[in-house]
Formats: sequence, C-alpha cells, structure tokens
Amino acid sequence: MSVYVEVVFLNNLAMDALIVALTLALRRRKARKILCVFAVVGAAAVATAYAVMPKWAKIATAIALAPAMSLGLHKLRDFADYITTLALLVGLTFALGGTVYGISYLIGADIRGYLVLGLSASAGVVAVVGVRVIAASRGKAQRRIENAVISVGSVILSVEALCDSGNTLTDVASGLPVVIVSENLAQKLRSADGVRIEGFVEAATVGGQFSLPIVGLDGVTVCGRTVKAYAALSERTFDGYEAILQNTMFDGGRGGRGLSAKR
Repeated sequence: MSVYVEVVFLNNLAMDALIVALTLALRRRKARKILCVFAVVGAAAVATAYAVMPKWAKIATAIALAPAMSLGLHKLRDFADYITTLALLVGLTFALGGTVYGISYLIGADIRGYLVLGLSASAGVVAVVGVRVIAASRGKAQRRIENAVISVGSVILSVEALCDSGNTLTDVASGLPVVIVSENLAQKLRSADGVRIEGFVEAATVGGQFSLPIVGLDGVTVCGRTVKAYAALSERTFDGYEAILQNTMFDGGRGGRGLSAKR
C-alpha cells in the first residue's frame, strides 16, 4: 500500500493533539497554548520521520519525546506534578496506540495510512475541548464572580474574584480578612513598591493544611465597599478568576467551614 507522507503527518498531528487534550482534561490543568502547539507539531514531525531514522535516533526519540512534551503542556508546580503529567501522557499514548493497532488487526488494514484516522482523532479533540468548555461555562454560571479592585501602594489592580461563603480565612493578629490570590496575581503584588512578606497563614481545607505567605493590602473594593485586608499568595492558577474573597467581604456573611487560619 502506498502511503502519502502528508497523510501520515496529519494523522500523527491529530493523534498527538488528542493525547495532549486528554492529558490536560484528565489533569484539569490550563494549557500553555503556544507550547502545546509546538509540542504537538514537533511530535508529529518526529513521528513522521521515525521510519527513516537511524537506529540510535529512534532510541533517543523514544526516550526523550514524551519527557520533552510534558515539560510545556501546562505550568508545573513541582517535580511530582511533572512526573504525574508524564505518566499520564505515556499511558494515553500506549492506550491510543494499542487501540489503533487493534482496529487495524480487526479490519485487516493498517489505518495509520488512511486519513480516516486523523479525522477520527480530530473529532476526538473537538469533543474533549467542547466538553471542557461546556463544563467550565456551567461551573461559572453556578458561581458568583464579582469584580474586585485591589490597591497596594501605587498599584491598583482590577480582577475577577470568587465570592466564597465558606472562606473564613482571617489573620488572627489583626482580625483582618485574607484574600487568596492566584499565582499570576501574586507575582504582580510582589512587584509592587514597598510590598513585603509580613507572615504566613496556616489554612485548613478538606484536602489538608497548607501555609501561605501574606502581604498587606491598602484596600479591596467589592460591590462599592472597601475594606483593608491581607493577600495570601498561592502558587495555583484559578479557573475563571484571580482571587478568592473572604466571606465578610461581600454579602455572604460569616460562618462556613471551608477555610480557617492562624498566624
């Protein structure tokens, strides 16, 4: 059977895109879009050229490709986070590859040489991305997101904030509420003149306890009301918002058992 190189490339491109989409979906992580594109295109190009590579290059590719791809799919928190993504990527690669070989065996033809494989994988990518978009939209509709203006020194930041009625995080030394901010917002606050780490808060959730550094804010304005507060600097990326408000900062009232803190 004659196989066109462009068909092989497109099939690999679609399959790699499906593997990456599934990896990000199962890990529930936000994609680093540009790096993901480079990873998918690069992997497809390497896979297309694999058949004509010398033996040493095939071995090097088999060893290095998945670890290299895993580095850029999403922002990594630590080495364990990287290993988890790598293991899932490799597992999905074997699972989908085995499926392709199984179908080829059943029908008596190698479907890797037919464009139907790429079209099927592309449909899978659309399905995975579509489900994630719909799920995210429904989640946002069920959450209350308000605009919050955070001021510290000469820096004024307008961000989307989650109103969490279960967040009772409070600095025990001052009695001021504590806002949990995303990694991106934390970096902006750290760069403001005069901002320094003033301590740490120990927060308790159903997932366990964790310690976050805090910085003082001049004010947080929500729904026309301004209060002094602290910002707890997290290393996480939030989905659809940049901060989590303490429950006394909006009309959610006091109480709840979601978060508590001591300093």
